[in-house]
Amino acid sequence: MVDAGGYRASWERTGKYFKNQMSEEQWQAALRSARSALGSLKIRNLKDTTTTTSLPAAPDGNYVALQFDATFWNEQKVVETVTVIQEPNGIWAIVGYFIRPARS
Repeated sequence: MVDAGGYRASWERTGKYFKNQMSEEQWQAALRSARSALGSLKIRNLKDTTTTTSLPAAPDGNYVALQFDATFWNEQKVVETVTVIQEPNGIWAIVGYFIRPARS
């Protein structure tokens, strides 16, 4: 969704806790800021998956952090981390998205 510019749609997939911490407008602005400089996605590969039941400053729950090596047109190598939580209704929802430059 985010790769295609579907920032509003991605907001709909975020979890309740996330929505209590950040407004839809803040989320869209953060995505535009982070992604616009990168350009289009060239390739993305899953690097690591980590499960946990706790994260700093977040409620306990069933979390999965997915880490990807990604290459974009304007920045060759980055690491993207997407964290999801299993909501009480069983649906997995996004609670974090972070981009950092890859280490050489």
